[in-house]
Amino acid sequence: MKMKVFLLVAICVGLTAATNLSSYCRANFPVSCPHPEYSSWYKVGGYCVKYFVTPLNFSDAEFSCRKEAVGKGAHLVSVHSEEANKNIICITMKYNHTSPRVWLGGFELFKSEKFVWIDGSEWNYNPWVPGQPDNTENTEDCVEINWKNTGMWNDDKCSEGKSYICEFKD
Repeated sequence: MKMKVFLLVAICVGLTAATNLSSYCRANFPVSCPHPEYSSWYKVGGYCVKYFVTPLNFSDAEFSCRKEAVGKGAHLVSVHSEEANKNIICITMKYNHTSPRVWLGGFELFKSEKFVWIDGSEWNYNPWVPGQPDNTENTEDCVEINWKNTGMWNDDKCSEGKSYICEFKD
């Protein structure tokens, strides 16, 4: 009986979170980037961002970002607030709600247990999944979003292929 009640509560909490996220995304979905040549990108804070579905490892995703917006200083996305994190989730779910795990531009600096953004911006926000980062088998150095919990972050092997989000400063 206790297990049935627990499962029912877990399902209700999950449905409420999904409903809240859906409502948030409907009401707050990012607008298009103001640069005409980047109209398929979205404005998130002071950045233009775009979701790419092709799974790449972390390094290849970063180099792809640089090619996608040549001369704009594009990188894998850095996230600095709850609002930006939610906007990244909304964009991801629009294009790939069945497999929403994507690379962010965060990585562990030289096995120091200190994470940094590839664009050099300040590491000032990090909604890790409880128990993360854990550097399983001393092989997880790159940051992904939407592992286990939507909107929460995890460290994973940089060699894994994932979809990714690029950004450049508007």
